[in-house]
Amino acid sequence: MKILQTLLIWLATCCPLWATEPTPAVGRVWIVDQGNISAMGSCVLVSRSPAIALTAAHVVDNLDEHSMISVHFGEQTSVAAYKATIVESRAEVDLAVLAVGGGLDLPPRPITWEPVAKGYRVWQSGWGHRSPRSRWGKVIELKPAGAVKEYPLVTPLVVCTPLARLGDSGCGAFDQHGRLFGIVTATREHTFVVPLSENQWIKKHLEKRHER
Repeated sequence: MKILQTLLIWLATCCPLWATEPTPAVGRVWIVDQGNISAMGSCVLVSRSPAIALTAAHVVDNLDEHSMISVHFGEQTSVAAYKATIVESRAEVDLAVLAVGGGLDLPPRPITWEPVAKGYRVWQSGWGHRSPRSRWGKVIELKPAGAVKEYPLVTPLVVCTPLARLGDSGCGAFDQHGRLFGIVTATREHTFVVPLSENQWIKKHLEKRHER
C-alpha cells in the first residue's frame, strides 16, 4: 500500500498527464475569521526556503484584525495547516505573494517566465469545492490588458480550458513540462489566468527573498 501511495505522489509530481489530484505543492487557502471559514481559494508553493506561495490577490485581500490566512497542503488538513502572511498583494493584477510559516518542507513547483501561446497544451491544479483536481486543457486566446470588461486588470490574461471551479481562484496553471506559468484569477465560459511572464516583479521579489 505504501509503495502504491509513493507511486501516486510521484505521478502527480512528475507526470501531470496521469494526475487527478493536485501536485503536492498546490494547497488550499482559507481565510479564518474567529474560527469560521469566510473565504477560500488555492495557492502554489514556489519556494521552499523561505517557503513562498502565490495566489490570487482577491482570495486574501479582505482580511481584518480578527481573521488570518491558513494554508493547507495534502488531505489531512488538521495536521497540515500553516499560517501564512501577505508579503505583497497587487489587486490591479490579482496576484499575491504569501510567506508560509510553520516549517513547511515540500518540493515547490518550478516557474517558467516565458509566455505561452495560443494552442499550447496546459493543465490546471487546484482545490475547488474543497476537493482536489488536476485537468488538462489548452490555451484558447490571449487577451490584452483591459480587454475583459468584467475583470479590469492592468495585465494581459491567458484564456484557457478546463473550466475552473469555485475555490480554484489562486490555483496554478502549468505548461506541459509541469512549470507554473500563471495563476487562475476568474472563470466564466473559460478560465482566465494571470501570466507570470507579464509580472516580472514576482521574479525580482523571489530573488530578493533568497538573498536575505
